[in-house]
Amino acid sequence: MIHTGNHFTRILAIDLCNRGVGFVVLERPHRLIDWGVKRVRPGDKPDDPELAHVRTLIRLHAPHALVAEDMDAPGCRRRGRAVRLTRAVCKLAKTLDINVHTVSATAVKTAFAQDGANTKVQIAAAVTLRFPALMRHLPPLRKPWMSEDYRFSIFDAAAFMITHVHGGNSIDFPFDS
Repeated sequence: MIHTGNHFTRILAIDLCNRGVGFVVLERPHRLIDWGVKRVRPGDKPDDPELAHVRTLIRLHAPHALVAEDMDAPGCRRRGRAVRLTRAVCKLAKTLDINVHTVSATAVKTAFAQDGANTKVQIAAAVTLRFPALMRHLPPLRKPWMSEDYRFSIFDAAAFMITHVHGGNSIDFPFDS
C-alpha cells in the first residue's frame, strides 16, 4: 500500500442513494480524479447492483481508503437497504485490505457550518468551490413538490471525503481539481 506520511494517496468516497451510488475519487494531495453516480435501473440483474458498482470502482481506482456515511451514528436517518448496503460495501473494502472510514452526517454539517454552509444545497455549493469540475453536476434548486435529485449523492460523497480528510476541522482552504 502506498501512502505519504500517514495520509493515503487515493480515497474513494461513496454515498448510496435511491438510484444507485454516488462517488468521488481523490488522489492526494487534493486532486479529484473521478466522480459520478453509478445508476441502478429497475431491470438490473444482480441482487445488489450497487455493491457490484462499488467492486468495479475499487478495481478501477485501487483506492487506499474508502469513506462512507456512519450508519451507527446517533441521528443517522438512513434505514433498511441503505444501511445494509453501506455495511456490505465497508465489509467488502475490509476484505480487500482497504482502510474503511465512516463519517456521520452530523460531522459533515459541523465541519461545513464552520465555513458558513448550513444546508445541503450550501454544502454542495461549498464542495463546488473546492472542486470546480463538479459545478456542472450541481442540481438546480428544487421545488417543494420535487424529490431530491440523485446527483446530490456525488456532493454527499465529496462532503464525507472532505470531512474525513480534515478530521472535522474547518475546511476553508483551496483544492485543485
